[in-house]
Amino acid sequence: MNFFRKGNRFFSALIYLAFLTLVCNTAFANNLLFSVFWLRVKVKTGNRCTGSGTWVYLSGSKYIGEWKNFRMNGNGKFFYNFWPYKGFIYEGSFRNNYLYGEGNLYFGSGRWKGSVYKGGFRYNKFYGSGELIYKNGDRYTGDFQKNRFNGKGIFYYKTGKWAGSKFEGNFCNNKLYGRGTMYYMNGNKYEGEWKNNKKHGYGIFSFANGSKYEGEWKNNKFHGKGTFSYAYGKVLSGTWRKFRLLH
Repeated sequence: MNFFRKGNRFFSALIYLAFLTLVCNTAFANNLLFSVFWLRVKVKTGNRCTGSGTWVYLSGSKYIGEWKNFRMNGNGKFFYNFWPYKGFIYEGSFRNNYLYGEGNLYFGSGRWKGSVYKGGFRYNKFYGSGELIYKNGDRYTGDFQKNRFNGKGIFYYKTGKWAGSKFEGNFCNNKLYGRGTMYYMNGNKYEGEWKNNKKHGYGIFSFANGSKYEGEWKNNKFHGKGTFSYAYGKVLSGTWRKFRLLH
């Protein structure tokens, strides 16, 4: 039998698989998360691989969902089975093979195993409004840009030195930066300016016992002009340096 003669079904299947491999590999070439990990495709689709179906990768990863022109487009679910994303699961919106739009990402390995992100994505990164829930119970709700806390948000602390506290305000590259308010578990409160997770600039610290400092800060310390008012009435005002009143 001549397998290569025109009209032979086996030959036609080989040509189709070669074409499908070339097209799909090219489609994923610019996407780090999805490139080179394919093996076979089981797709029930209409014209030009458009519709819904399942793609199984050489690594064991799998996509189940909607397609358009040989690309993941629409709603779907992706099961990761390659380093460093082994065990991760994404469920949500795709655009041209990218995580894009609203979705949920479940962390299945690494130091964040057990954590969950719910919110917006843009080109595989957290973007827009979202919520990140850590496995230890810490939680951030607010604005994201390129996987980082950027913009307005609220962080709820469940562990560490600020356990039970809450920060509400501005973030920059995952850090408290700009104006914001920290509500401490012991009843203390700081409202003012922050820089790199430290009180820096002008702010008011209200103690649970009724005392209050209002003035300038530097690296979490009274530094500059300010006034300390004790709960029993005594007032100290002047220039401070590292919590000490100079004059």
